[in-house]
Amino acid sequence: MLEQIKVFHQVVDSGSFSQAAQVLHMAPSSIARNIDNLEAQLKTTLFKRSTRQLILTEEGRYFYQQSGKLVENADILLAEMRGTQDTPQGLLRISVFESFGNLCLAPIIPEFLQMYPDVQIDLDLDNKLVDLHSDNVDLAIRIGVPQDSGLKARKLLENRTVVNGITCLCRAA
Repeated sequence: MLEQIKVFHQVVDSGSFSQAAQVLHMAPSSIARNIDNLEAQLKTTLFKRSTRQLILTEEGRYFYQQSGKLVENADILLAEMRGTQDTPQGLLRISVFESFGNLCLAPIIPEFLQMYPDVQIDLDLDNKLVDLHSDNVDLAIRIGVPQDSGLKARKLLENRTVVNGITCLCRAA
């Protein structure tokens, strides 16, 4: 319905269906269909139409005035939401095993926070496996393949396991 209201506003602002169609890059028949559908939903006539004239009815004038703020607020809200997608912001919950978190993540977090000052980080350094959904975790760094196949996983680096021991103990075994 919001799109129909925007079309209605453009028709009023343009003064005709054909002018509104040009501005909105739509066919005039689509403009007419939008207005017809809007009038049907509102159960009122918004325009007095003739081949040469398009005149707002009293209901149309009232609806135009009252819905103007709605259209403006919707446009502002959409612009704000698009803006939030451009710049990271909010709380980022990270679960990572303790040694990797201390050695690899902790040193780079201050620089990350300088680059993205609207982000806050909740870093959970724990060796236990977490359920991303129930534990409300945004990012988990673990060794191995995730058990939940619905998760998006990326390989960060190769992991080699090395066993070291004292030479005399190795010979005794």
